[in-house]
Amino acid sequence: MSSRFTFWKVSVWTGFSGGLLVFLALHLVILFTKSFFSVFYIFIYLLPLVVMIFASIRHRSINANRRISFGQACLLNLITGVLALIISSITIYLVYTYINPSALEARIYIVEAELQNTLSTGSSSLDQNKLHALMSPYNLAIYYGFVNLILISIFAIIIAIFAKRNSINPKHIEWFD
Repeated sequence: MSSRFTFWKVSVWTGFSGGLLVFLALHLVILFTKSFFSVFYIFIYLLPLVVMIFASIRHRSINANRRISFGQACLLNLITGVLALIISSITIYLVYTYINPSALEARIYIVEAELQNTLSTGSSSLDQNKLHALMSPYNLAIYYGFVNLILISIFAIIIAIFAKRNSINPKHIEWFD
């Protein structure tokens, strides 16, 4: 199998399945948490890191010489991460627009209630029209995509630094002889 083919096969397959995994995890967190912010939302933004690490490990295990250069690892992780980002952003938009818009309305209601509690001590008022505009399906997909694009770029460089190392062969370590 060609090295270029395996590169694209691993990046596209892992990116696509990673995007669906992020989407599933996001909706499980939304389903089981009843507050606007939960620690579990942090895991949603770290899940692409796990997917990108898996892509690097998978590519190294398939590759005949078990090596990956810094550039290859960085590009592989960027492609995987961006595909995961695109898939999850599109699915967020489609679900909140067509499949289950009531879930977004329930989420907006939770945010409104928490903001009302926060603002009750101050003199500021809550503009519900702005809140609905900020939490539209389109804006949520764009926000998620923008934040993850920044994180994916950082993750790709960090993973590429560690992925370019040669695999350790126990035969070459003295105390295994």
